[in-house]
Amino acid sequence: MFYAANLWQIPRAYAARYRLWHRFLRTRLARRAAAFLTVSGYSAKALAGRLGVAEEGFRIVPNSADHILRLPSAPDAPARYGLTPGRYFLSVGNRSPNKNLCALTAAHAACGDEVPPLALVGGDAPGVVADAACENDRVNAFGRVPDGDLRGLYEGASGFVFAALHEGFGIPPLEAMRLGVPVICARSGAMPEVLGDAPLWFDPREERDIAQAMKRFVGIDSKARIEMIRAGQRQAQKYCWRKSALMLAEGVVGVTWQRPSDRQAVADGPFVPQRRPAG
Repeated sequence: MFYAANLWQIPRAYAARYRLWHRFLRTRLARRAAAFLTVSGYSAKALAGRLGVAEEGFRIVPNSADHILRLPSAPDAPARYGLTPGRYFLSVGNRSPNKNLCALTAAHAACGDEVPPLALVGGDAPGVVADAACENDRVNAFGRVPDGDLRGLYEGASGFVFAALHEGFGIPPLEAMRLGVPVICARSGAMPEVLGDAPLWFDPREERDIAQAMKRFVGIDSKARIEMIRAGQRQAQKYCWRKSALMLAEGVVGVTWQRPSDRQAVADGPFVPQRRPAG
């Protein structure tokens, strides 16, 4: 399973040793792989050129967000974190430069009191460079939180904001939609493919556009908000871990492994994995 091409798309997000080792490792694994799996069509396209694999050689096995429904809810979580239910924006993700937190917090600051306070949840990730978000009296960075608290913070938010530059899939905004939270999201990476028409979109490379999207969201009426919530839930319900597990099993059963020396495609062009004939 090759998840995303972030190592190549945003190299500054990774420590040098991690980046060099994993680029080497993944290209070597691609030469030996008997099957290629990834989580979105966007990732398949992005990885194909980097790994020397035909885009059509990837089987798409999407992620899901239905796990969030199995977590116990914590309605008191917002209050315990100093937040007022229904009166804050939430963003969830690690502190990688890929999550674009500096641009998000700058855009939020530019909005002033026109938008609710912003709560950031997520910590550091191994091998990933950590960006410092601009914390102030209207932006609170809580780091990692317990799973039950995470669900409570989602459910207490008036809206979920996700400003990532490159995402192979985009689980956090899908989690928000699954829980009935309207999403304001970067039109980048796999997000349009995964989230459909449910979010309010913005350009993550333009702070002004991020700010305008947050302001537009605050200005929508209750009818439009309800429609955003319903559209998000409909979209999120298309994804299911059980279904993805079956797709994964189908993707690996019956694949014939070939020695690298047998693969003329490695030398002559993109490699397309071969499946064992039925019967």
